[in-house]
Amino acid sequence: MEKEEHWVKLNPLVKPCWIIKGFFASLILPLIFMATMLVTLIDHGLVIVILYYIIIIFIINLVIIAWAFMFYDRYQYRIGEKTVDIKRGILWKKDVIIPYERIQHVSTTRGPIEQLFKLHIVNIFTAGTASVSAGFGGSAGMFAAEGYMPGITDPEALRKTIMDRVKESKSGSGLGEKSDKKIEKIHRSRSVDSEILNELIKIRKIMEKDHK
Repeated sequence: MEKEEHWVKLNPLVKPCWIIKGFFASLILPLIFMATMLVTLIDHGLVIVILYYIIIIFIINLVIIAWAFMFYDRYQYRIGEKTVDIKRGILWKKDVIIPYERIQHVSTTRGPIEQLFKLHIVNIFTAGTASVSAGFGGSAGMFAAEGYMPGITDPEALRKTIMDRVKESKSGSGLGEKSDKKIEKIHRSRSVDSEILNELIKIRKIMEKDHK
């Protein structure tokens, strides 16, 4: 499925994968929030502290679940003829267009949760890659990938498809219709010139015979 050039939706298993990641993050975030109000909360007793903690976790996880479903619905990618195209975002839409000429390498990553669901994240790196990665669904490492596709079940097939097109692009093939038309025009022009030259040679031979 990843090889086709139409828009591809993510594997539905990425939704529980993101939700589980978010749940573990939600266990830590309330502690940071409550640390700023620790003195006030202690005055109300341990039961109130635990109750606040549970309520905050519940609210955060509701947001995470809603985010996972909406982000999934708005995430799609396409392995095109000249570019890899990715559309994502909920409030802030982002369209990523990566020409094959700019792609340096493609890597795959998988955290503990991805391993549980047998999923991979395919990361596309370019010469301009220079920002730190972040996010539940994003790539891992010191530098963020310019584009990434989470929830991939066969990462090697997708990686090979992209890198094959990168090689074709950098070797001069697959340059598109404009390049093909230019080459065709050159060949046509040379063919016409050759025909004219042959006709002139024939005329010259006829004139030489007449003079004799």
